[in-house]
Amino acid sequence: MTKCQIVDGAEAVRCSCEVDELFRLLADARRRRVVAALQRAETDRIDIETLHRRLAEDGETDDAADYRLDLHHVIVPMLVDAGVADYDDRRGTVHYANCELVSRLLELAE
Repeated sequence: MTKCQIVDGAEAVRCSCEVDELFRLLADARRRRVVAALQRAETDRIDIETLHRRLAEDGETDDAADYRLDLHHVIVPMLVDAGVADYDDRRGTVHYANCELVSRLLELAE
């Protein structure tokens, strides 16, 4: 399998992700919108409720309650599993690790 390195803010390799896993992650429009919102965030950490609110303000959510549940129980865990994010359950924050390949794939999907 092909791997893509994910680096942290100090340009140190944080982990490697499987390219096939990234394709699976970005195959869904809702997940692409979440990743795009994380990339647009001012910092690499964002409160999950703030993330949900921003998606709603942008008209990116369908049913707000269902979307919030998917965000907590499906989308963010998939980001974590793919290695592009960490979730701090205690603080309720998502830490997004920029991956150049994810950015390029999102550009191509648009």
